[in-house]
Amino acid sequence: MPPGADTFKVPGAQPAFIPSFDIRETPDAYVFEADMPGIQLEDLEINLTGNRLTVHGKRESTAQREEGNFFTMERSFGVFTRFFNLPDGADPSRIKADLENGVLTIAIPKTPEVQPRKISVSHGKHKHSEVSQGSQDAPEAAEARA
Repeated sequence: MPPGADTFKVPGAQPAFIPSFDIRETPDAYVFEADMPGIQLEDLEINLTGNRLTVHGKRESTAQREEGNFFTMERSFGVFTRFFNLPDGADPSRIKADLENGVLTIAIPKTPEVQPRKISVSHGKHKHSEVSQGSQDAPEAAEARA
């Protein structure tokens, strides 16, 4: 063993692979992204039950442990499961997932009710007194006109 190599070696310890996710909200969707290098498509499973999104998978070691002496093993491998509760307004019927170049992207569109919509503003067409005329909901306006 090279001098100092035992400083890096942690006997019997191998960290589990747990992918970290970035979750962002866009005007029309919730987007989940995670780096998943070395994960094969057949080793990845995504499920939705109610509003709970589950991402389950495994990352297998690429090294043959019988060959050579390892001085340190810092890369992590293993089985993982991540759970996420989706917010109200997520449209589960239109979820799309993509694994490309080791990056998993899950896009969950928003329902139209929670998507922002632009409200047009008119100039001088609707004045408060015109809207209130004949309205039974605004007795003060009727008294002011009398």
